[in-house]
Amino acid sequence: MSFINLMANDVWSDSDITRRTEAMVRAEFSADEEIILNRKLQGAALGAYTLTPEDIATVQAFNAAVTSAAIAGSEARADMTLLRQAMEVEALKAELALIPLDEEFQPQRDVLEAQIASFDEAVDQLVLDREENRLAETEVEEEEILE
Repeated sequence: MSFINLMANDVWSDSDITRRTEAMVRAEFSADEEIILNRKLQGAALGAYTLTPEDIATVQAFNAAVTSAAIAGSEARADMTLLRQAMEVEALKAELALIPLDEEFQPQRDVLEAQIASFDEAVDQLVLDREENRLAETEVEEEEILE
């Protein structure tokens, strides 16, 4: 599970996800701190600087922050793919609901049903979860209106 809200219809672009993961790193290390750390590492690689134990701890903490952000970004991209597919299935189902049940419209219905069936179980489950979530929100809203 990532920072993508699978119950919402918010579409995150790859750039949005990248900005979010960069912000995760920046929450722990400023750009200036990263520059200084890189200079120290370059100096150490060239033999012109010896890393202190504090430098080594900072490198490890920075690597942990970057790794954590990278994992969060990968998870978010996977969730965004899943969410886009779920939203596509929802749109297909909405379109299907508008087609009359008459026999003459059956070929159109068959095409849409085949498209819906082509998605995997994870997408189907997310669509169900999103429907349940919307129903629960509607019930809460109705209760609030009645109060």
